[in-house]
Amino acid sequence: MSKCINISAREILKLIELPKDWVCISINEEHEGFYPLGFPEDDRVLRVRFTDIVGEITYKDKKYNPLSVENAHKILNFIDKNREKHYIVHCQASISRSSAICLFLNMIYGHKLKENFWKVSEPNPMVFGRLIIEYKRKLN
Repeated sequence: MSKCINISAREILKLIELPKDWVCISINEEHEGFYPLGFPEDDRVLRVRFTDIVGEITYKDKKYNPLSVENAHKILNFIDKNREKHYIVHCQASISRSSAICLFLNMIYGHKLKENFWKVSEPNPMVFGRLIIEYKRKLN
């Protein structure tokens, strides 16, 4: 059974190499630089940008957006291409955005969640819902 582990930006820095048979989804804030990865990037790494919110907001003249349809499709295409792999999904704190993607992988493809998932995770409902909606659209 494939696994899905959500980890924080601090934890991703400790990885020197992406293990064989693993892929990585790296989630970053819209208005910041990408978190550095401690391993070389290749076709096993997907980088996406969206804010950990459930609706569009503007703050100090900057517009912040939740997971867009475009980014949802990038994630779904990456998952479809790598569905049998193990996943490391990271965001800043590994609490909501990354856990929503891991929950999606668990519910749709049966990927095993980390042991303490429900103790440390609060999946973002907007991220999870957008992935489910766009997944269903792709099926039709």
